[in-house]
Amino acid sequence: MMHVEPTWKRVGLSEPLAENSGEGIHIIILDDIAPHVSLQHLKDRVKIVEVAKDYAVHCMDVFEKPLVKTLSEYDRHG
Repeated sequence: MMHVEPTWKRVGLSEPLAENSGEGIHIIILDDIAPHVSLQHLKDRVKIVEVAKDYAVHCMDVFEKPLVKTLSEYDRHG
């Protein structure tokens, strides 16, 4: 019989998250994101969360940066 560890343990957490963890989170993008004009209707709802190697967490609103109309070749993917 195969034993599969729970997700919280596989990602390195020491204990399971609370039942309501993630409440209010709807979309998670594990990538870079540009403040493109096509996303401006999501203002105040799109955050960039950076976790440093020492596990310090920094959260920033995507739209703190100026809106852009064109994307670089690197940003244009998906």
